[in-house]
Amino acid sequence: MNCKQFNSIKLEEVLQILGHLPTKQTEKEAWFLNPFAKENHASFKINKNLNYWYLHSEGIGGNNVNFMKNI
Repeated sequence: MNCKQFNSIKLEEVLQILGHLPTKQTEKEAWFLNPFAKENHASFKINKNLNYWYLHSEGIGGNNVNFMKNI
C-alpha cells in the first residue's frame, strides 16, 4: 500500500481500529479525545468530507499519513 492508497481510507475507521471512538459526531465531522495524549475534552476533529484531521489542543493536523507520523 502506498501513501495515496492509505490516505483514501477513512481516518475515522483507522481510529476505530486503534481503539478510539468519537465522543460526538455529525454528518460532516467527528470529535475524539486526543489520540496522542490524555485529555478530558475532545479536541481532535476529523472533517469527514475531506478526510483531514485537526488537533486543536496542539494546532496540528493533516491527512492519514500525517496522523501516523505523530503516533
